[in-house]
Amino acid sequence: MLNGTKSKPMNRRALIGKLKHFDDGVRSLFEQATDSCQNLYQTYTGDALDLREIQTYPEWKVQMCFRNLRKHHRKRSRQSIIYILPVGPFPKVLRTPIERGSVSTFELIRRFVSCYFFGMTVKFLEEIAVTKVNCKQRFHPVTGKLQLLVTDLMHYLKTSLPADGYCIIGLTWVDLYPGEDWNFVLGESSCEDGCAVVSFGHFEPQSYQYKHLNDTTNQNIAGVQCDKADGTISSVSFERNGHDDVSLYLEDFADIEKVNKKIIWRLLRVSSHEICHVFGMAHCSYFACAMNESKSVLQAENQPLFLCPVCLRKLQKAVGFDVMERYTGLCILLEYVMNEILSKDDYCHTEDTSLQNTEECKFVMAISWLKSVLKFIKRNNDINSTSN
Repeated sequence: MLNGTKSKPMNRRALIGKLKHFDDGVRSLFEQATDSCQNLYQTYTGDALDLREIQTYPEWKVQMCFRNLRKHHRKRSRQSIIYILPVGPFPKVLRTPIERGSVSTFELIRRFVSCYFFGMTVKFLEEIAVTKVNCKQRFHPVTGKLQLLVTDLMHYLKTSLPADGYCIIGLTWVDLYPGEDWNFVLGESSCEDGCAVVSFGHFEPQSYQYKHLNDTTNQNIAGVQCDKADGTISSVSFERNGHDDVSLYLEDFADIEKVNKKIIWRLLRVSSHEICHVFGMAHCSYFACAMNESKSVLQAENQPLFLCPVCLRKLQKAVGFDVMERYTGLCILLEYVMNEILSKDDYCHTEDTSLQNTEECKFVMAISWLKSVLKFIKRNNDINSTSN
């Protein structure tokens, strides 16, 4: 049994494939996947995945090979551009420099995605208003917030992918829902179509104050759509080139005064998770990992920002980055965020691992972990050099 995964213990090659082309430091990092004494990665504590959902590196590789038999997927796989399409409107604060920093929230997301998927070029497309997208919509029966049907938005993204792009990621501040019996969804992705969408509407301060509204499923709202004004049953649908009033959306942004550490962390967490899905990576239950499944806002924001060795193996193969360079770039970027963007009261100075899930300590713990990994790789490289 491997960290909560209900399966037979696997040998190293069956889990992470051949490693002969990597240097000793990186190879040792990948080998932590089967080292029972390792301390870099925490144990997975979530719900066990179905055996059919568990994805080893060799299984991921076979699945990607089959996808490449399709002409459009094979053509996409040769591209190296991740396009980000903002689907507005957005709170004005996202367009201005973040407090003490000189970059906007959008630019910070672009830089982070560039580091996370090191080797890929990340470009923004011109923003489009959500009222120009033909999406089914509803008002949430409890909060009154306007929500988009995520499958409609995904279809629009699929048809908007530029010919030179590997994938397209839609960013929106409007809340999303995947079906009538769901409260919300933070994001959705399609490896087949090369698209994903991430919503930060459910992350707004003061927007969802009741715990049950932060769980993705809620059978009590099935089939019910409540009017924003008087609570009566209603439904809304804006046709393409139809109603262009964005004021319905802007009303939800009234409580956004600044982009703080909570919002930044959530933006980075959910964006990287959904883009990894576009690279064919399934949910993970081997370790506490950026690819763990989440069924609530709390789960999503408290999961690690980084990949376990099994998932890192997949992404490295897909993108082809140098592992050491990637981790170095991520460390530099997060230190910049902590030292140059966040105010001093936005984070804490502690090494107490019991506080790692508090908002104040997430950036500190992430940087500390990155430095530990870099030291681990260097130490194992040095050991081999000395022995030779």
